[in-house]
Amino acid sequence: MVCIGCDEDLYEEMLNESYPEADVCGYNYSAGYLLRQIDSIAFRCGMNDHTCNCEEIENKQAEVEKIEEDIERIRTEAKSDDEVKEMIDDLEATAEELEDDISTLKEEGGYRE
Repeated sequence: MVCIGCDEDLYEEMLNESYPEADVCGYNYSAGYLLRQIDSIAFRCGMNDHTCNCEEIENKQAEVEKIEEDIERIRTEAKSDDEVKEMIDDLEATAEELEDDISTLKEEGGYRE
C-alpha cells in the first residue's frame, strides 16, 4: 500500500491523470513530469498537501487481523452456539467498522494497492 503523500512517482501519475499535457516548443509533456522538473518545490508542496494516513491504516488493518484471529479462537473455545454467535457478531461488527474507516482513510489519502 502506498499513498500519494508518500510517493513522488504516484503523485506525478495522479497529476498526469488530472491535468492535460502541455505543449512546449512543439513537444508534449505530461503535467506531473513538467511540474516535477520545473518547480520541484511546488511539486513537493502539492504532494505534501495530500493526507498521509499510512500508519493509521496499518494499525486498523492489524486490529482487523486480530479480530479475525479472535473469531477463529472463539469458534474453537466457546461453550455454546449462542455464545459463539454473539461473540462473533460483535467482532464482525467491529471489523466492519474498522474496514469502513480504512476505506475512508484511503480515499482521503489517495491510496493505491
